[in-house]
Amino acid sequence: MNALHAHPRTALSLALVRGIGQIMLQGNGWTGLLFLLGLLVGNWQVAVGTLIGAAVGTLNAYALRFDVQGITNGLYGFSPALVGAAAVFFFGLNLPAVVLGVVGAAVAAWLQRTLAQRKVAAYTLPFVVVAWVVHVVGVYGLGLAGAADVRPLVDLPVGAWAALFNGIGQVIFQGAPVAGVLFVIGLAVAGAVSAAAGVLGALIGILLAILTGQAQADIALGLFGYNSALAAITLAGQPARTAWAAVCWVVVAAVVAFILHLFFRQFTGMAMLGGVLTLPFVVAVWVVAGLRRVVNA
Repeated sequence: MNALHAHPRTALSLALVRGIGQIMLQGNGWTGLLFLLGLLVGNWQVAVGTLIGAAVGTLNAYALRFDVQGITNGLYGFSPALVGAAAVFFFGLNLPAVVLGVVGAAVAAWLQRTLAQRKVAAYTLPFVVVAWVVHVVGVYGLGLAGAADVRPLVDLPVGAWAALFNGIGQVIFQGAPVAGVLFVIGLAVAGAVSAAAGVLGALIGILLAILTGQAQADIALGLFGYNSALAAITLAGQPARTAWAAVCWVVVAAVVAFILHLFFRQFTGMAMLGGVLTLPFVVAVWVVAGLRRVVNA
């Protein structure tokens, strides 16, 4: 904790932006800043929610003296950041949504650490669970209405490519292609492999959605790309015996994430909870991890 106490503002600021970068498994401050820029351009209200969530999660980890390496690397900021983003995405930028986001972010940070202590590779599972509770409490407990649409600060001409970048932007609730473009640039700053894997994963999700006849509006918004993109990025960051093996596992993870996305969204209760969120990504990575153990045995 010495570094955090000696230079608290610098250390905590770095941890905060790294926490935003860790939403896509990148512990890079510049990546986090580019993600934040994408959010500000795509939907500034969600950007505020994301910042609040990341700050609450990071400060909570610091106050409760979580492990210093985890704090510095932003590991207690990404699920809280997503909870803050979700609260604003669900209900808009207002006092009840902010309160739900703050409380939810603190709980998500605690849950992230609890699962890590039990050696559970939770990824964004704390976000999923807490965001579901936030949605249920907001809708059925407080009677909050859905958020109004917010136009992006920068509009780009929409073409066939828009679904691809929306597929990456939807990781943080962005349906504006310009946000997805900035997210890809942020990934590329951390590493070309991560950026390529994210684009490939989103593309696989979109192509499978087209082949299986999913709704064109949902495809255009990128709703079938983000779980596959996250799964692909995660597998790209794991060691493999050969480069071809690495590519194969990335593709398998993206396909499994898409299949699970279709599976989970069939449950009628998902709408009440706020959607499948990133649950397909989490379960897909678990499934592929099991497959890799079998293949490599």
